[in-house]
Amino acid sequence: MTANPAPSLDPRRHAYRADLAAESLRGRVEAARFAPARPMRCARPVAPIKGRPARAASQTAELLFGETFTLYEMRAGWAWGQRETDGYVGYVRASALAAANGLAAEEPSHAIAVLLAPVFTRAHFKAPVARSLSINSPVRVVGAEGEFRRLAESGWLHEAHLAAAGDIASDFVAVAEEFLGLPYIWGGNSGLGVDCSGLVQAALQRAGRPCPRDTDMQERELGRAIATREPGEFRRGDLVFFPGHVGIVSRAGRLLHASSRWMRVLDEALDTVLARLGEEHAEPINAVRRLA
Repeated sequence: MTANPAPSLDPRRHAYRADLAAESLRGRVEAARFAPARPMRCARPVAPIKGRPARAASQTAELLFGETFTLYEMRAGWAWGQRETDGYVGYVRASALAAANGLAAEEPSHAIAVLLAPVFTRAHFKAPVARSLSINSPVRVVGAEGEFRRLAESGWLHEAHLAAAGDIASDFVAVAEEFLGLPYIWGGNSGLGVDCSGLVQAALQRAGRPCPRDTDMQERELGRAIATREPGEFRRGDLVFFPGHVGIVSRAGRLLHASSRWMRVLDEALDTVLARLGEEHAEPINAVRRLA
């Protein structure tokens, strides 16, 4: 997913409107009033973040179960604030949030390490599944029974689906490859579906690397630019930025990306991608960024 170039204070990552702004921005922006930060947690497996408070509005990102959402306004069933993970600003249904009291005592102990992890009603693989949690969702384990771990919020997860806090993936490309075949969803960054920048963000997050949400942010901020535009000189893990799109070099001559053309995550010949984009753009590659 891409968006317009950011102003000096990007409203996608700074919570301000003409009528309301975060108290932390007092003196930096003009607003009719300023609101203090109120930490909330996502209580749904996945909650859409939208650019405006309307059911029909497109989502711009997703809030995962257990993630913190800093709240500045609650009105007409919508919460306006920003996701703590990357500071992304938007509207979330108020019913998807729960108060985050005593955060210091309730820090997550684990994170979901697979695309979707079933939460069982009891500690057995034949037990009914109450819900499924997305990769990167932070959770707090409070008990154990055999190979299963009990969640503070109720339910049981299998230990194979969990990573202890701080236990990160060593290869973000291998993480991204787990998304192969997953549906393309605009604004998606979960195990239910992703867009192009959501795939990059989700894979890097599992590898413990901070990553902004949108393509233009990633192009400016991730890694270092390399001068070559020759696909034969790209390395595994390089990020290739096109007009309004980004993909990951998975191996020589191949691009792993979430494509709205094919409506799924696929590993495609880079030459095929360049030929297709070359029909619309004189310069199909905007930039190549190397993370290591």
